[in-house]
Amino acid sequence: MGSDQTAAEALQEAETEVGVGGMVDRGADAAVRGAGQTYRSAYRSIDFGLTA
Repeated sequence: MGSDQTAAEALQEAETEVGVGGMVDRGADAAVRGAGQTYRSAYRSIDFGLTA
């Protein structure tokens, strides 16, 4: 389990409504959105030719 998923689950357990952001999304989007939170990133790994 990655730190992004751990954070998303903690937010869900606390029944909070916050947004999460990052410079480069390397896969956190799915975990955070899966927990019902908002996620935004400036770039995705695919923008740099990388795979998550």
